[in-house]
Amino acid sequence: MTIRADHAARGTGELRGLLRVAASATFAAREVIPRLPGFTRLHPALRIEFVLSDQRQDLVSEAVDVALRIGVLNDSNAVAHRIGVTHRILAASPAYLERAGTPKIPSDLSTHAVIVGPAGAGLEGWTFHKDGKATSVRVEGQIISNGSEGSTAAAVAGLGIVSTGHLSCRAEITSRSLVRVLPDWAMGSVDVNAVLPAGRAAKPSARAFTDFLVKALRDL
Repeated sequence: MTIRADHAARGTGELRGLLRVAASATFAAREVIPRLPGFTRLHPALRIEFVLSDQRQDLVSEAVDVALRIGVLNDSNAVAHRIGVTHRILAASPAYLERAGTPKIPSDLSTHAVIVGPAGAGLEGWTFHKDGKATSVRVEGQIISNGSEGSTAAAVAGLGIVSTGHLSCRAEITSRSLVRVLPDWAMGSVDVNAVLPAGRAAKPSARAFTDFLVKALRDL
């Protein structure tokens, strides 16, 4: 049986077999899996296995059919489809801001506790843009996490100000357990891509899943 026949029943368009999806645990849990019923209802014979990690997987060696990746893509040979965008923001708990004060300009961050997540601080620190001008602030995190879920939890706990993608804390912003800090200063944005392995034909299920996400994630 060919790969195509294994994953799309002949003449029906019904997907079947196994689809392996790699993604960060936070993005999958917060944005992808809650939308998944709309896809699984269309393809009840398809099994979906999530490979969740904040570290990027090797698509070929781990037999990943589609990877959902946020930020710069390192594999220039991979086939990428843009499915959304996330803006980088600063956020802190109301309790922390009541205790430590609310920064008014980026340089105020030098007197605050900061939380460094997967995006890191970089050699140049955190860079802000406003009115066509850029300014950078060197930061040294008291709390450092290699996972966005951990850095968001640290901010909710009142441990400081976190720099993270809006997708990583959208629920907390909505519930007001976190509030935006320096909202008038832009910190840039990064694309969210569905990446298909290079060197082999994409499974019909991988293409269908990518098309579904393009529509489902329009509100990002």
